[in-house]
Amino acid sequence: MPLSGIEKGGRAVVERFNLPEALTRRLQILGLTLKTEVEVVGRKGRGVDILKWRGARFALGAPI
Repeated sequence: MPLSGIEKGGRAVVERFNLPEALTRRLQILGLTLKTEVEVVGRKGRGVDILKWRGARFALGAPI
C-alpha cells in the first residue's frame, strides 16, 4: 500500500520503494530503509505528508 493510503495516525512498514534511484538513496540516507516503521503524523494541503520514522519527523511532497 502506498503512503497515501495510510490514515493520519496510522503506521506501516516499508517493504519497497517505487521511486527513482536517486530519491530512494536520499531517503535511505535520512534513515528510511526497508523494514523501517513509518507513522503518518499529519497531512497538509497539496499532498504534503508529515511522517515520523526513527524518532524524527519529515515532510514529504506529493511526488514521493
